[in-house]
Amino acid sequence: MKKLLVVLLAATLLSVTSIAARAAALESGGEIRVRGWWRDNYLKDETSHEFWDQRLRLGLNWPVAERVRVQARADILGGAWGGEDHISRQAIVFDWANLQFVWPGTPLLVSVGRQDVSWGTGFWVQADNRDRFQVAAKLDPVVIVFAYDKFTEVFADHGTWDDQRGWAVGAVADAVGFRFGLIAAYLKDESRLRFPAGDLRYAAGDFFATGRIGPAELRAEVACGSGTIDRDAPLGDLDASGLGGYAGLFLPLGPLVTLGLEGAYARGDDPETASKNEGFFAADYQGPYWSVIFYNNYDHSGYASDSQSSSTDLDFSVRNAITGKFSVACTPTKNISVTAAGLYAAADQTRDGVANAMGWEFDLVAVYGITGNVSLTAGIGYALLGDYWKSATIAVGGGKPDNPLSGMIAFTTRF
Repeated sequence: MKKLLVVLLAATLLSVTSIAARAAALESGGEIRVRGWWRDNYLKDETSHEFWDQRLRLGLNWPVAERVRVQARADILGGAWGGEDHISRQAIVFDWANLQFVWPGTPLLVSVGRQDVSWGTGFWVQADNRDRFQVAAKLDPVVIVFAYDKFTEVFADHGTWDDQRGWAVGAVADAVGFRFGLIAAYLKDESRLRFPAGDLRYAAGDFFATGRIGPAELRAEVACGSGTIDRDAPLGDLDASGLGGYAGLFLPLGPLVTLGLEGAYARGDDPETASKNEGFFAADYQGPYWSVIFYNNYDHSGYASDSQSSSTDLDFSVRNAITGKFSVACTPTKNISVTAAGLYAAADQTRDGVANAMGWEFDLVAVYGITGNVSLTAGIGYALLGDYWKSATIAVGGGKPDNPLSGMIAFTTRF
């Protein structure tokens, strides 16, 4: 059945591509990506594992009428080679399926359906696809946004539990060469799925600024929030709060070289405050602060799936950490770009006897444009682990694992 669905979807989107050749208004395209990985096995020293994965992404952007647009994007058979379909591959996953239209006679743009809700620099929310109802009002020079998100729908026993949903209102404006944004959100989770011990109510705010001062590009974002998990007796309520931020400065040194200096912070949970969780916030793993091992944004978990480093399942990147990164990006020819980077990371909060130093990481990533639509990406990362990992959840026998090495090669074709 899954293979039949794949064939039907592929045929539909190929038909759309054919239509696009006759109707210039419809935009369609796609991407196929195949990657090979080599990673040290951090659970057991002196071992490693290698695997390949793939993803076919097809999408369309269709202005079906004046000021009315339909967006759809689907990933097909994304996952590792050689595994069973129900384990390592998902036949079809729709990232986007939404309708957008301008309300006649008003400055209101209405978006309904599954859509990308990226915000600001991406530190808090990036490449995050949600089921959302959104209204944006363009009131020059400010755009006001109201959004309602549904994360979980509870059908069974609805009298006891309820849905997980969220509301947000924000504003974005351009001034003095910068774009500024401010948003406030309120989340309510009564599904008891992610937090089975109690209902969650959480308010959060975020501010970002991106722009240029002369040749220098600047990006900054800060997010904070607080709430309560109303846990059943005898646990008692748990106060939850979070604070995090990101800042980046990118300075071109001529046409070929750009220097980057970035920092990121996400407050951790103080282990001595049992009734509080001060580290409730975490950065999005697809956000701007990335590395090959500690903060991997390549759709794979970071250091041994430890939640202290990047986790795709939990959507974590920088969490309970303060970290800084220096990078040099070079484009020696129009077809080649090379980025070398080094970062240091330390845990913000640890229990007694656990060191803060997570360590250093050094990365080298190169992209070669084989043709206008085909590219080859190769990257390697090496980490010098700090003493934090002696007591990390992955440590075996209380000893620090070997310093990890990770490599990746990817072929990507866009059409």
